[in-house]
Amino acid sequence: MNVDAGSVVVARRVVSTLAIAYLAVAVFPAAYYALHPGLDISWVYGLNHFVNSPFQFGRDVNFTYGPLGFVLYPANFGNDVLFSILFRVTITVFFVVSLAMLAPGRWLGLLLFSTAYGVALGIGHTFDFHLLVLAALAVLAAIERRSLLGIVLVAAFSGPLWLAKFSLGMGLAAVVLAGSVAWRWVCRGDLSGTLGILLAHLASFLFVAWLLLGSLSNLWLWLRASYEIAGGYSVALSYDPGWTDQRKGVAICAVYLICLAALWRLRHRAALPLALLAGPLFLVFKAGFVREDAHVMSFFGFATAALAIPLLMGTSTRERMVTVAALILVVGLGIRAARYRSYLSAASFAQVASGRLGILGLEKALHNRTTRQELDAITVASIGPDRLPDDVRRAIGAGTVLITPWELVHCLASELNCVPPPTLQEYSAYTPYLDAITAARFEAPESPDFVLVHTLVSTENRHIVIDGPLTWRNLIGRYEPVRLTSREFVLLRRRASPLTVEAVPLSMERLLLDDWIPVPRAPGFLFAEMRFELSWLGKLVKLLHRIPAGHIELRRASGAIERRRLVFETSINGVLVQPFAEDLAGLPALFDPQEGDRVVALRIVGRATRYYSRSVPLRWLTGSLGASPSASHQ
Repeated sequence: MNVDAGSVVVARRVVSTLAIAYLAVAVFPAAYYALHPGLDISWVYGLNHFVNSPFQFGRDVNFTYGPLGFVLYPANFGNDVLFSILFRVTITVFFVVSLAMLAPGRWLGLLLFSTAYGVALGIGHTFDFHLLVLAALAVLAAIERRSLLGIVLVAAFSGPLWLAKFSLGMGLAAVVLAGSVAWRWVCRGDLSGTLGILLAHLASFLFVAWLLLGSLSNLWLWLRASYEIAGGYSVALSYDPGWTDQRKGVAICAVYLICLAALWRLRHRAALPLALLAGPLFLVFKAGFVREDAHVMSFFGFATAALAIPLLMGTSTRERMVTVAALILVVGLGIRAARYRSYLSAASFAQVASGRLGILGLEKALHNRTTRQELDAITVASIGPDRLPDDVRRAIGAGTVLITPWELVHCLASELNCVPPPTLQEYSAYTPYLDAITAARFEAPESPDFVLVHTLVSTENRHIVIDGPLTWRNLIGRYEPVRLTSREFVLLRRRASPLTVEAVPLSMERLLLDDWIPVPRAPGFLFAEMRFELSWLGKLVKLLHRIPAGHIELRRASGAIERRRLVFETSINGVLVQPFAEDLAGLPALFDPQEGDRVVALRIVGRATRYYSRSVPLRWLTGSLGASPSASHQ
C-alpha cells in the first residue's frame, strides 16, 4: 500500500517535472536577426546600431522600442546577442521558478497548462507577450504565499522592461497594478504594501532609465515620443486588408470575460489569473487588429496562453471544465482564422508546439560565437541590394547622412556615417509633435550634411511630403538637391546659407469631407492647413480599435488625379499642395517651385471620414524661399 502510494507521488512529480521542462524549452526563443533590405528589418538594425552609438534615446532617437529593445530583437552589434541570450536565460529561470512554486499538489494542472500553453505557442504566442504571462504567474505564486516581498520583486524586475517596448511596459504595469489590488483585497494587505508594490515598479523603471538614457529629461522625451507614436498607431498605421476577423477577435474577448465571470461565480480566487491579464488582453487585441495582418496571430496565441493559467490554478473539475470550454472556443476561432488566411500550417505549428524550435534556440544560445558568425555571414550575403551606387556614395563621402523614409540598412551596406531620424523611421512621425521634432532635426547646428531619399511612398501608399508638412518645409529651405547620374535616389545637401519657407495666410474657408474644393492660385508654395476633429464616435473607435484609412485626392489642371493616404493629424501643420511631387523624379522640382501641371482642386475621401466632423476648417497659406534668420548670424 505504501509502495503504491509512493509510486503515485513519484509519478506525479515526474509528470510535473516533465511539464515544466517542456515549457522551459518550448518558450525559449530561437530568433536572431541577420540584416537585409526591408522596412521591418531596418528598425531592427536601428535598435541595435544606435544603442551602440553616441546617439541617445530621447534626445536623438525615439521609437516604441527603447534602449533595451535589442533584447527582444537582437542583431550582431556590440554585445547585443550575448545580452539577449542572458536575458532569455534569466526569463526562462524565472518561468521555471514561478511554475515550481505553483507546482505542489498541481500535477494535473501542470499537465493541462503545459498542453494548452504549447498550443498557444504553436498558433502565435510571442516571447514579448510571454513576459506578461510570466509576470501574472509570478504574482499568483507570491499571492498564494501571501508574500508582499514576492509581489514587490515582480514589480521591480518588470519596471525596466518599459525600456524594451513601450506597450510591453504598459501591459506589465497593468499586471502589477492588478497584483497590488489583489494584495489589498485577496491577501488583506495594508495600503502601505499596495503603494510599495507600485513604487517598486516606478522606482526600478526610473533608475534603469536614468542609467541608460543619461538623464530624466531624455526619459521624458522618449516617453513623450513613444506615447505619441503609440497613440497615433490606431489612425496612421491602421491596415484594412479587404477582409476582417474582427468579429472573431471580439468573440474571443467576450469568451474571455464570460469565462472570468463564470470562474468568479464558482470561486472568487479562480478568476484572479484572468483578472490579472484582462488589461494586457486589450493591449494585445489592439496590437493585433489595428494592422490586421499576421499580427493577429499574437492575439490568438496570447488569449490561449492566458486562458491556460486557470487550468493550472483550478481546484475543481467544474472550474477546469469552464476553462476548457473557453479554450476550445478560442483555439477554434484562432485556428480557423489563421488557416483561412494561410498564417498557420501544420508543419509550423508542430515545430513550435513540439519544442523543436525551442531546442534550436537553446543550441544557438549555447553556441553564441557560432550564432554571431552565422548572422554576419547571412548579413554580408543579403545586404548587397542596399549598397548605394558609386556616384551617391562619392557625393556623401565622410559626411553625415539621414536616411528617409525607412531603409536604414543603407547605412550598414554602404558604411555611411548615419544620423537617426528622431522617430527612427520617418513614417512613424504621424502626429503634429512628431512632425515638429523631426523638422527640428534639420534646424540644429548638428543637422546632417545630407538627406538620402529612397522613395516618396511610405506605408499603405502614404506620401512622405504630405505626411510631414513641417519636416519638408525645413528640408526645402535648408537643403538642396545634388546632381546625380543615378535615378534611384534623391540626395539632398545642406545649403551653405540656409533659407526658410515663409508661409503667410492667404484665405480661410471650410472644407466638406468627400466634396471637391478649388485650390487657389498663388505663386511659390501653397499649403493647406486642415484642422480635422474626431467625432465622439471616432474617439471611441480610436481608443477601442482603429480608424480606417482616409485619402487626399489632388486634381491637376490636366485632369489627372493623385490619390494618397492622408495622416489627418499632421495636416494641421500645413500640407504642401502646390507644387506636388508625384514620384521621386519630381522631388527636386520642389526646391525650385514651378507651377507646371498645377493642382486645381482637392478633396478628402475614404472610410475614415465617417469618424471626423464633416466640416473642416481650412486655411490656405502661401510661401516663398527667403533668407533664414539664423543665416544672418553666421
